[in-house]
Amino acid sequence: MEILKVNSVSPDLEEEIAMYDILVYDGDKHLYEFLEEAGRFIPKHLKQKVKFCKNINYSNPVTVSLKKDGETIELTEIPDLYTLLQKINNYKKDFREINTEDVVIVNSDDKKELFDTIQQFINLGINISVYSSKELEDREKVEKFSKNLNEFDEVLDKFYKKTLISNSKKR
Repeated sequence: MEILKVNSVSPDLEEEIAMYDILVYDGDKHLYEFLEEAGRFIPKHLKQKVKFCKNINYSNPVTVSLKKDGETIELTEIPDLYTLLQKINNYKKDFREINTEDVVIVNSDDKKELFDTIQQFINLGINISVYSSKELEDREKVEKFSKNLNEFDEVLDKFYKKTLISNSKKR
């Protein structure tokens, strides 16, 4: 899949996007404003063929954590993320088979970057978990606590059963 980055509308836009599957808008307007303006130059068949998203200039690199092999990769733009996810998905156009344990981590406390990332993945048809670094850290703490709680619950259950058995023998 070929990616075209544009930052403004031009009359040549139809010719430019005809060869691409994804158009990444890298300008200052909202994506919907760009699409309204660009709609005059893009025929209907291309509007249906091409996926559109807005580039995000991250304040810190975004980390993609691949659970399968424990690899982490840092990237700075949506096209780089898309290309990586496409590679992970063996260059299929359908992203429904992405490993659900793979995650994208936005290394910023800026919720706007987090929500913008999620929105752009929705625009591209990608279903992958996106977390802030703090949210992922909190999630891991809760999972660890839950695991320890389950182990503690098992120990209590064994103790309770053992106590019942010893009390029944005394009677």
